[in-house]
Amino acid sequence: MGRSVLVTGGSGYFGEILAGGAVARGDQVRIFDINPPAASADSIEYVEGDVRDRDAVRAACEGIDVVLHNVAQVPLARDRDLFRSVNVVGTANLLVAAREAGVDKVVHTSSSAVFGIPESNPVTEETPCHPLEAYGRAKLEAEVLCHEAVDAGLDVTIIRPRTILGHGRLGIMAVLFEFVADGAPVYVLGGGHNRYQLVHASDLGDACLRAAAREGPSVYNIGATEFGTMRETLQALVDHAGTGSRSRCVRSRGSGWRRSRRTTGCCTASRCGSTPRVHAPSSTGSRSTPTRRWSSSRTSGSSPTVTSSRRRRVRTTNPPPARDCCAC
Repeated sequence: MGRSVLVTGGSGYFGEILAGGAVARGDQVRIFDINPPAASADSIEYVEGDVRDRDAVRAACEGIDVVLHNVAQVPLARDRDLFRSVNVVGTANLLVAAREAGVDKVVHTSSSAVFGIPESNPVTEETPCHPLEAYGRAKLEAEVLCHEAVDAGLDVTIIRPRTILGHGRLGIMAVLFEFVADGAPVYVLGGGHNRYQLVHASDLGDACLRAAAREGPSVYNIGATEFGTMRETLQALVDHAGTGSRSRCVRSRGSGWRRSRRTTGCCTASRCGSTPRVHAPSSTGSRSTPTRRWSSSRTSGSSPTVTSSRRRRVRTTNPPPARDCCAC
């Protein structure tokens, strides 16, 4: 018999993948979102609501076995208040409501942005978290709330994905695809030797659903098992497109670009039982020092926003030093 699954943010790109995957496994799905889903099915129920509304979240959690918490304010908004109200306050509301409703399992989608710039590689769940910007700090605070919820008796697993790509979603990579489609050069900072790990949305959805089926709290870093350098990735893209686009290096006039440390841990997918393209390292995450007590006393904020990208001219004269922080 299938489970009753609540997907918060289920009308978004990745939320629809989660909802579809749960339906395919025989689950009854309830989508909680401020917008209705693009597709409908007999096994999918839509509940309109904002994750910052405590009463709405409580109602959405009634009769639910598993919660896939996918609501997030993404970095493009650059709004610290939104990051906090959605990613922190919203998560607190969800955790409180899930415990009150007797939910069996919560899978919280976090981000590799919690790591900031790692001091060493590979990055594992024990790697210290030092987020550099408001989005990463909000995501880390939400993780702390998840750990506190575990201490209070709720089964919560945290998923930290790399930058998500997939059919229908390019995200911050859209401008690069525009360059390639137009046959324009694609510029790579330095020699492009930094290894950059992505994750396919379908693989990430599979990992989340597998984590939802495993009892006991845990933390997983999720990313592609096989990945290369940024130069190799972009070169493979332009070769596949066949538009005449080429990858070109942009070097500084001084001592050269600092090599990026943007690589994450590649261990094994055995604990999560995920597909070969997704890795979920075999160790559990270390707890960060709690910065806030887990409670239901949260406030509301404003609605998420969406921005669009346009093609921009690339400047090659005296570019600033490269910074390496997560953006997923």
